[in-house]
Amino acid sequence: MSPAYTDLAKRSRYHYWRLYNRVAPALGPFRMADIGRDAIYEVQKKFENTPREDNHAVELIRVLFSWMVDRERLTSNPAKGIKRLKVSPRQQVWSEEAEEALLAVADEPMQRAFKLMLYTGQRQQDALKLDWTKYVDGRLSVRQRKTWALIDIPAAANLKVLLNSLPRMSTHVLTDALGRPWTQRAFGSRRRETTLAAGLTDRDLKNMDLRRTAMVRLAEAGATPHEISAISGHDIHETMRILETYVPRTRKMADAAIAKWDKAERRAGRGPAFAAGKGRGRSGN
Repeated sequence: MSPAYTDLAKRSRYHYWRLYNRVAPALGPFRMADIGRDAIYEVQKKFENTPREDNHAVELIRVLFSWMVDRERLTSNPAKGIKRLKVSPRQQVWSEEAEEALLAVADEPMQRAFKLMLYTGQRQQDALKLDWTKYVDGRLSVRQRKTWALIDIPAAANLKVLLNSLPRMSTHVLTDALGRPWTQRAFGSRRRETTLAAGLTDRDLKNMDLRRTAMVRLAEAGATPHEISAISGHDIHETMRILETYVPRTRKMADAAIAKWDKAERRAGRGPAFAAGKGRGRSGN
């Protein structure tokens, strides 16, 4: 197998293998040398209701043909230059109301998982793999499986209280009701049940949205992009792109910005008295 595939994380390899099993039948019973652009456009039609999956499918086809061209089994790549479908980025974040609704119906293992992912801003796969040896003196050390970035962050006060109160029944921080480490599939199933019980759906909010929610709440609290990147694990350029693309301009952000401006104006002697035309509003030069 190609290193481009074998070097991927296990979950990513599974995703591409599952996608390949959907794409191969869509291409029809043809030799790769006989597949042209029309066949690839037909694949796009089959995925047109799920544009993100469509783009993944075309990219998979492009990589397969590129592998054949590199090894001189084909002379050209028919998928080259096929445009990606426009995908609107998810901008959903968990509101405090949605958070309270889910926690009200969630059992302790799901509450624990929700809070850990919210207060660390880490991906689900990294949170589920976190073991107790990575929590020392109130700090969490996370080796992110997607990028291999090593994150060392202090536990937020609310998370620290939670973690310090938990009995260590397993090597893993997150476990099911029987104290067993979660599998991705079992956790996903249980999470969907809990989300539906809270009156929410995957279309509304997903676990992946917790990562974005953490970044939004950090930004609303006044954290800088560099500080946010130190927690999320993105490099600064990617953090800036994510903040620009995904972090909505919320009312809370606007309130915080004006409050800071008002404070600066008062420090400069340009307070309410100045605005009313009564001078600088303080004694001075």
